[in-house]
Amino acid sequence: MISPSGAALAGYGSPEEMIGVTMQELHADPLERERFLVALRANGAVGGYPLVLKMKDGTLKHVTVNGHFFTDAEGSVLGVEGIIHDVTDLHLAEQALRQANRQINLMSSITRHDILNQLTVLLGNLSFAQEEAPEGPLSGYLEKMSIAAGTIQRQIEFTRDYQDLGVRAPEWQRVSGAIRTAAAGGLPITDETDGLAIYADPMLVKVFANLMDNTIRHAESATRVHLRYRPEENGDLTLVWEDDGVGIPAGEKERIFDRGFGKNTGLGLFLIREILAITGITIAERGEPGEGARFEMRVPSRAFRFDSEAV
Repeated sequence: MISPSGAALAGYGSPEEMIGVTMQELHADPLERERFLVALRANGAVGGYPLVLKMKDGTLKHVTVNGHFFTDAEGSVLGVEGIIHDVTDLHLAEQALRQANRQINLMSSITRHDILNQLTVLLGNLSFAQEEAPEGPLSGYLEKMSIAAGTIQRQIEFTRDYQDLGVRAPEWQRVSGAIRTAAAGGLPITDETDGLAIYADPMLVKVFANLMDNTIRHAESATRVHLRYRPEENGDLTLVWEDDGVGIPAGEKERIFDRGFGKNTGLGLFLIREILAITGITIAERGEPGEGARFEMRVPSRAFRFDSEAV
């Protein structure tokens, strides 16, 4: 059964004209329909689920679906009931925006490459100058110039990561998959996230890689990392990253996410917060000083699920 507006969306004159048309025929990708059903079975209902439907004339429409199974009195599933929203115009606008971002990023990459080349020349000549004047007032000035140039170099290199933020659309990603990449060459990780997937920017791997880098750099005595989650009363979920190092001083818990704060570039935790914020995920440090750091990421109810279909 379909409403008149649903039939019009699919390019048909009336619901009666759609008699005999199967749902398989309306899906542009049969595998996408199967993934949709898997998500329904796993969660009981879906909200804002993206699909691509094929119209009567063969054109494609991008839609989102809010749906659930409907059952008979005995609880047997009879079908899927839901509401479809046409978001094709929004999808086209997003495509145009991504293309514009790609062009901007290309120009940024070229400019960054040229700046880094010039910085390499500058640092090399500063090194030669320091060898020629190893002592005296001039050596102090050369040392300060070298430090400043090195800082500029690190900040320019950071923009390589930051320019990719938000360029690609968020996607469902299994936390365990992102963790495996972050754990390479780092501390051992105890991962208790099971089949948890979160809806996040494709740079989610960078979140965990930066957390691992932060642990190694600043928690000198840390030997392991523990990753787990807990449900919240309002339906949200908190993802917890904790180590057994020295922890974060109470006076720095808020400031560590500020751009430029810290002993290295001061940009790693800042970037983490920006990546997560794209899909409404917040992060805070709530560990006890002296007992290890504990980063808690609050994931909205709409941005997590448990299934095997995420990347």
